[in-house]
Amino acid sequence: RVVLPPMPIGEAMLRRMALPPTDLPVTWDEAEYQSHIPWVCRFEGVEVHGDGGILLADGAIVADTLAQCVPGRQGLAETPQGPVLLRGGPARALPGAWLSLLCGNHWNHYHWLIDGIGRLAAATGKVWDGIAGVLVPEALTPVAAEALASTGLAGRLPLVPVAADARLVPEMFVVPWTLAG
Repeated sequence: RVVLPPMPIGEAMLRRMALPPTDLPVTWDEAEYQSHIPWVCRFEGVEVHGDGGILLADGAIVADTLAQCVPGRQGLAETPQGPVLLRGGPARALPGAWLSLLCGNHWNHYHWLIDGIGRLAAATGKVWDGIAGVLVPEALTPVAAEALASTGLAGRLPLVPVAADARLVPEMFVVPWTLAG
């Protein structure tokens, strides 16, 4: 069990977001949480589809990578037979290992911070060994772009913007656990 520390960074971020006042009694009563060991998945021989990071393995969509992806907006269509990818141009090969910060609904502050950039919390130590660059959504909001810039990643590794209809074939695709996980 992990005791929750004061969160001055969160307080600073909350000041930047216009939260409407409320008369509701809102409190956070939990003083600790149950910790789990974060995982990092490494995939070989997959195709990455779009800025949501949807994976195709052996031609089939990996269902777990559809979380929060928005049909129509992120190269995905819902059909009676299930989800179908709306493929863009030819797939671009990426030699080496690429860390993913791709996520569905990345224009939403919560999903970017928890499902996208929040993956950095699990990307520690040896995870970075051999990483050629970091895949990020192309159309980040100004707040999301500022949050990404504050990580200092751009000074260490190439950041490759991924469009909603992009098709990539990385030699190794590295996906850290999300903060929500």
